Amino acid sequence: MTKIAKLNTELAILNSKLSEIEKYFLSFDIQRVRNLEAHVVDRLINRSVSDRLARQKDRKAAEVFFRNVTSKDLMRIKTKTFGKRLFFLGAFVGARYHKRRFDYDQDIEPFFVSREDAVRRKYEYTQRLKNLREQLNDLDRVGFGGLFSSKPSKHQYDKKRKELENSISYLGKEPTFTDKFLSDEEYLRQICKLAHQFSNEIQTIDSRIKYLKKETTELNKQEKYDLKMAKAAAFDNETRKHAKIIKSKITKQLNCPYCGVPIKGSSHLDHIHPVSKGGLNVAENLVDCCATCNLKKSDKGVFQFCKEQGFDYQKVCERLLNLGKHV
Repeated sequence: MTKIAKLNTELAILNSKLSEIEKYFLSFDIQRVRNLEAHVVDRLINRSVSDRLARQKDRKAAEVFFRNVTSKDLMRIKTKTFGKRLFFLGAFVGARYHKRRFDYDQDIEPFFVSREDAVRRKYEYTQRLKNLREQLNDLDRVGFGGLFSSKPSKHQYDKKRKELENSISYLGKEPTFTDKFLSDEEYLRQICKLAHQFSNEIQTIDSRIKYLKKETTELNKQEKYDLKMAKAAAFDNETRKHAKIIKSKITKQLNCPYCGVPIKGSSHLDHIHPVSKGGLNVAENLVDCCATCNLKKSDKGVFQFCKEQGFDYQKVCERLLNLGKHV
């Protein structure tokens, strides 16, 4: 089995594993998932501590995600731009702000509201709000005093009043635990819990698939290159064989047809019209000449070569025509 075949086999196995995981997410109603967008945005903006720019990015990311959400997207929701804040709310944001290490594998249940939590938190919320309002009433009743008064100063009074008002306002952002809210929260919790469960496995598989695809692409490129080179080598061999056959048909000359001087030593085979300028590898375009003329002529045409060397162009052409060459 070739290396590419092995890589493709592994890719098929990994994709099969992803398909097995995806089956768990196919049970979710996509339309109902899309209807969770407002609930998700509420979690990100009102229940996650982040600055204005981060909230805008989270809102935009959620809109893009829910626009064409699929089961494959649900599988990878934890890896999305807003995923970490969606799963862990302010705990994740606070850890990032204070540059603390964060446990991404911790249980996500505490970050979602159950019906039991709703009852308990509603009671705590009511008591806390009642207590803050009583403190505010007590502060207003006492008021503020002067320099020698036992009452708080105007500055202390204003500071304490502002703190109480901010706390009451912040509690006002606490979600009202209606049946719809709790229903959406539970459905979102099921999705996130499943995504959380498979997150590490999916990321590992995705990373491996990305690597294998890159490797396969590189190997395919190399294979195409090797094939191209093999074809080129085969063509070159055929060309060489063809050249040898033609060379055997070229008549050996006593005198060089270019300079007219007797050929001493080994002669060279020259393309009258250079191959680089469209000359063909045929007998009519090949002539036996002296080594000096062949090297000096190189890829020049007959006219240019004669002019540079001071040869009589007309006589050279006549000698070539007499040999049956095309000039």
